[in-house]
Amino acid sequence: MERYIVLVGLAIVCCAVTGRTTANEPTVSISIVAAGQEGPVAIIGLRPPPEHSVNLALHVRNTSNKATVDYWVEPLIRNAQGKLWNYSNGHAAAEPGGGQIPPGGDAWEINSAAPGVLWARVAKDLHSTCLRMTGVVIEVKFADGTSWTINPNQKQDALARADHEGKMPSCVDSPDSEKYLEQLDSVAIRRPLYDSYQSEEPSGVQSLSFSCLLHRVNDSSVQAICGGPGR
Repeated sequence: MERYIVLVGLAIVCCAVTGRTTANEPTVSISIVAAGQEGPVAIIGLRPPPEHSVNLALHVRNTSNKATVDYWVEPLIRNAQGKLWNYSNGHAAAEPGGGQIPPGGDAWEINSAAPGVLWARVAKDLHSTCLRMTGVVIEVKFADGTSWTINPNQKQDALARADHEGKMPSCVDSPDSEKYLEQLDSVAIRRPLYDSYQSEEPSGVQSLSFSCLLHRVNDSSVQAICGGPGR
C-alpha cells in the first residue's frame, strides 16, 4: 500500500490573503490532541516548528525495550457527530534518520506532519465545520526485525483518550455551511496558524487549535482563510 506523509495540511497554501471577508460567513474549527495510546510507541506532545507555517512536530516516545527503525502515523479525524474520516498514513523514515528511537527514548519528528491536501478535503468529505484530530502510531518496525501493528480496540482507546485529554471547548457545526463546503476550492494561510499554542515546555503541548473562515470569492468559489491575528 502506498503510504503518504500527511498529518496536518491544507489544500492550496498561499502566503497572502486579499479581498474583504463577511462577518457572518461560517468558520471551520480544528482541534488537534496528542493523548498517547496503547502500544510501544506513542505521540505525547505537539509543537509548530517556527520555520514552518503549517507543519507540526510530533514528540514521540518509545516505551519498549527495543530500538525502533521506523514507525507509521495515521491521523484519526472526526466531525462533531463522531464520524471518522479514513485516510492513509506517513512513516518517519521517509527522512534520513527518522524513525530511529532507542529503547525508552524520545524523538521529535516533523516529516510525519508534512502539509498535504487535507483539511479542506476533510471538511468537505465529512460535511462538517467542526473537526477533531488525534494522531496515532499504527505500525512500528524494530531494529531486531520484529514489528508491532495497532488493532481496532487500540484505535478506539486512542480516540477515547483524545476526548478525555482535549482541552478545547465544545464545537458545533456552523449553520448554513453546506453550500460553502461544497464550493470550497482553495486555502490561504495567515500566521500565526495555531491559535492555542503558547507553551515553551520542551515536551510540547497536548492540544492545539486553529480556525478557518470560509470566505465566498464568487458565486461558485469559496476560500478558507486560516489563522492570523485575532482568529
